[in-house]
Amino acid sequence: MLNRETSEDDTHPSPFERFRLVSRVVSANESVRAGSAWELFADRDIITQEMSSQIERMVHTSAAAV
Repeated sequence: MLNRETSEDDTHPSPFERFRLVSRVVSANESVRAGSAWELFADRDIITQEMSSQIERMVHTSAAAV
């Protein structure tokens, strides 16, 4: 239901509230840049290794808890 208000039980704003909040956001009219998100990182391999290591630790921790 898009028009409902946010209730005290909600963990996030209702869609109606989200639309209201985002309508106040002011931004510059930027043109779309060409390229890949990977270009934002200086070293793709380091980021990939770090994230893989974190996921492995989380999987091992979850498996040990079972």
